[in-house]
Amino acid sequence: MAVAKTQFITLFGRQYKVRCPSGEESVLKQTEDMLNQQLLNTKKGSGLTNREDIIMMTALNLCRTIIEQQSNDKVANEQLAQSQASAMVNAKDASVKANRAPGSAIADAASKAAQLMKEKRT
Repeated sequence: MAVAKTQFITLFGRQYKVRCPSGEESVLKQTEDMLNQQLLNTKKGSGLTNREDIIMMTALNLCRTIIEQQSNDKVANEQLAQSQASAMVNAKDASVKANRAPGSAIADAASKAAQLMKEKRT
């Protein structure tokens, strides 16, 4: 288990003390930078001036972005599963047509599914 250390970050001009697992300091710094940028974007784009309102609107926008990404991931995963199933059916059909052993069709389908998953990750 990683030992957490106390780190200081500055968000929207105010310093905060946070605990950060050892070795994850660079991730914390990236998070700090990204959140500060989001806060500034909200302030510029919304015309809000109250600190709490800017923070609340930023939080809502970030949550919306996460929900949209989760929805997009779900659709992509469903499409991948459908493609994999289709590849397996096509491989089985090709095996039957070529009068090959069913085991090789399964191996071909598994290979195709692995290739599709690899392409999805990139």
